[in-house]
Amino acid sequence: MLCLSVATKLYQVLTKTLVIKSKTLASPFRTDTYKAARIELSSYQEFLETWKSALTSIRSHILEVDRCFGQYNLSSDVC
Repeated sequence: MLCLSVATKLYQVLTKTLVIKSKTLASPFRTDTYKAARIELSSYQEFLETWKSALTSIRSHILEVDRCFGQYNLSSDVC
């Protein structure tokens, strides 16, 4: 569960960074800078969505292993 905890914390930090970036971009002074920043922010959002998907996958695998070890003895080769 430590891996899941670390991965979740990292996702939270990345999400907070995205919120800070989007607030910073809310009132740009130059249109070209704004457009470039929006493209960067869009790419960053795609990255976070990919990360979120990966975390969900990791979580499901951890829960499956946890369930498996809960049903069997730890020394069992069934899992």
